[in-house]
Amino acid sequence: MRRLARRLPVASADEALEELADLLRASIPDLELRLDLPSKPGGPAWLDAERNGRMVSIEWRPRRGFGISLLDLSRPPQEGLFEGPDKILADPGAVRDHVLVLLGGEAEHQAWLDPVTGALKR
Repeated sequence: MRRLARRLPVASADEALEELADLLRASIPDLELRLDLPSKPGGPAWLDAERNGRMVSIEWRPRRGFGISLLDLSRPPQEGLFEGPDKILADPGAVRDHVLVLLGGEAEHQAWLDPVTGALKR
């Protein structure tokens, strides 16, 4: 029997990325965010987050979730095009946590970790 992939409930790109943008802004107020909504309903949309010379691109696809990629700003923008995301996550809170790790250097990353458990602070 073929196993079907788990599908997420359909959410609009506006709703999904605005929720994520709010979570990111609450965690890092000085974060620069750029939202690119789809030209057709149901199409993919992107949220770019940039801080201290690091950029993360987050793509929302209905029924799939958030595709997250750390971009190398020293490379031409065409490099890596169509390679797909580095990671796919469904939960906006988990996406926020992953983006915070990607945007922070090691010293900043430590501030987001619970000193006892080592888990990301919520």
